[in-house]
Amino acid sequence: MQNGLINISPEKENWFAAPRSNGMKLLRNYASTDVVTPENLDIAFNNWSESASDKKPPEIVVGYGLGVLFGDYMLKQAGGKWMAATDDQDFELAVLFDNGAVAYPIDSVWKRMPKNADEIAFFEPIWNVITRELST
Repeated sequence: MQNGLINISPEKENWFAAPRSNGMKLLRNYASTDVVTPENLDIAFNNWSESASDKKPPEIVVGYGLGVLFGDYMLKQAGGKWMAATDDQDFELAVLFDNGAVAYPIDSVWKRMPKNADEIAFFEPIWNVITRELST
């Protein structure tokens, strides 16, 4: 996506409340923790995706819930803010780091649905790449 980043209006900031709440529920239910880390997000995603329960949350809840938690984690660790990335065909939520780098944490989750059997973890490897890039 050729990104034009725009600020998210204060009214739109309220949108994050539901995905954050859903993400925390997913973390508690599928990783048995309230601690948001890339490793715990991987555990939650893997346990959710491997669950055979017909009562497990739908992909949209998982994509936005874990994606927002991952973005919040990135911002807490590295500084920056949530932004809207737009072009003439699309709109996505992005993290703009203080150094100008951009990440798409929600899309990182969407790209893993349905789960690739060969990919056990993705939150932690993505975070490792980001931290290397931010330190250069």
